[in-house]
Amino acid sequence: MVGGKYWGTIDVPLAVIDSKPLIFILKPYKEGLNKIVIHFIQLGIPSGKIVLETNVLPKSGISQSDTESQFIDKPWHFIKPSTRPYITLFIYEKKRSPDYQFDVLIDSEKENYQLHPVGTKTLPHDVEKRIQFLFKDIENNILPTDRINNRLKGKGRLLYKELFPEELKNIYWQIKDRIRSIHVLSNDPYNIPWEMIRPYDERRGLEDPFLCEQFAFSRRTTGKETIFCNEKLQKVMIVIPSETDLESAKQELEWLKQLADNKKIDLHTISDYKRILNALENGEYDIYHFSTHGEFKQSRPTISQILLDNDHNLTPEDISPM
Repeated sequence: MVGGKYWGTIDVPLAVIDSKPLIFILKPYKEGLNKIVIHFIQLGIPSGKIVLETNVLPKSGISQSDTESQFIDKPWHFIKPSTRPYITLFIYEKKRSPDYQFDVLIDSEKENYQLHPVGTKTLPHDVEKRIQFLFKDIENNILPTDRINNRLKGKGRLLYKELFPEELKNIYWQIKDRIRSIHVLSNDPYNIPWEMIRPYDERRGLEDPFLCEQFAFSRRTTGKETIFCNEKLQKVMIVIPSETDLESAKQELEWLKQLADNKKIDLHTISDYKRILNALENGEYDIYHFSTHGEFKQSRPTISQILLDNDHNLTPEDISPM
């Protein structure tokens, strides 16, 4: 398909009433039974698909009306994805200067997944510098543990106050016990850490853990190509150096091994540079999970690196051709 802003898509504007019909003219390349699959994606979120069974017949001796009658009366079954986030928040930038302003829309199971706006927020300061400072301060681990914890909680409360419109706050406290998962789709260029929000209600003296601590949480940039994963997870590669000093990485590996055993998943641990490149190039695994040190080069991101065994490292330049 052509015509959309992103790969293989056609854009249909959101509207209260139905849009005009979309007409597809398809050219068959061979006769016989086949399938046409149409995926429906709303603002980057897969909402379902239709699978059409088709039969391409020889042109000679078949009238157009005969072929049309085979498909028009056949009902289409809309296949919804097996899982969907309980809440999806859509964050849309309205203006960037002099103040940063954005709209927040919510799509939730409570509202039967009917998208609706919940408010606009304005951040009257240099957002980019502020977010950079926030991350640097988080990474300042020379403070005592209790002070680090208190600072993180304070930052989470401040993010809640600044990022959540009042209507969204009200919705959150009404349905928080039913929330299982939150997905944030944002087009902000500053990498605002929504997962660090720590909701609190000053009037009732309530405070919740960070969003990413109490819910299954994910965040991505809206408009990016949607990746449809393999339906069945079969092979997983864990990249962890053989002599890592990361205690949490070791614990994570043990947990992943147990999970793989229970789910009958073929799990491999790799830390050799050449083997990793070969695996990536050949697409051998369904998931590549990295659990090691990294170094970010702010002045030249393309030489940032993930550290491997034998003082080797993996950079974006190594995998860009793939």
